Order: sequence, then structure tokens, then C-alpha cells
Amino acid sequence: MTAARTTDIDRKRYMYASILYSYSRLRKDEQIAIELLALFPDGINLEEFEQLTSTSEKQKKMPPMLITDRLVKSLDEIAFYLLDSLKKTS
Repeated sequence: MTAARTTDIDRKRYMYASILYSYSRLRKDEQIAIELLALFPDGINLEEFEQLTSTSEKQKKMPPMLITDRLVKSLDEIAFYLLDSLKKTS
């Protein structure tokens, strides 16, 4: 294995560990929101996301997933931190 390839692997492990640690520090509702947002790699606007996660008649058996302003602010701060971390490792 070349030195460059080893460095790439180490960088990927560091990024993965950083993301995993950050995810583990989230509240349960934040983790669920991140998991739901991951279903939309091209992005989704807040109104559509709130609509998808609100309770409908068919979803009454499932616990509601409410997207609050506090949750959006929290996710924004997490995204900023992760992007900053990624910039430092590249």
C-alpha cells in the first residue's frame, strides 16, 4: 500500500469517526431528522420536510416527528461544524 493511499484511508477513518461521534451526541429527534434528511441527497426545502414528517390520519399509529425551529437551528449548527471539520482534513 502506498503512503498516499494510507493517508487517504486514515483521513476517511478520521472523518467517519468525527461524524459518528457527532451523531452519537445528538438527541433522538435530531438523529431521526438527520436520518430522514439523508433520504434526500439533492436536498429538500423545509416546508416539504415538515409536511412529510407531520402526522396524517394514516400515520396515527406512528409517533409524530415534529420539526421545530430549535431542531432546524441545531441541525444547521451541526452541518456547519461537520463542513468545517471536512475542510480541515482536506
